[in-house]
Amino acid sequence: MFDEQLTSALYLDQRKDIDPYRLIFDGLSIKALTPDQSMKRLRSISDDLLRRVRTSRAILSTK
Repeated sequence: MFDEQLTSALYLDQRKDIDPYRLIFDGLSIKALTPDQSMKRLRSISDDLLRRVRTSRAILSTK
């Protein structure tokens, strides 16, 4: 495993060093959204932001 950081990097090749990272990545993989779910989530966030901008503009234009 290659662990790159801001000012250094490590190459881990011993199982005892890699296992903690593997556990973390396995957990992230289980919790990750599918590509379709990710797109739906991003669209929802985008739609919400657009609604907020439009609402803010409407409020500002009445002042």
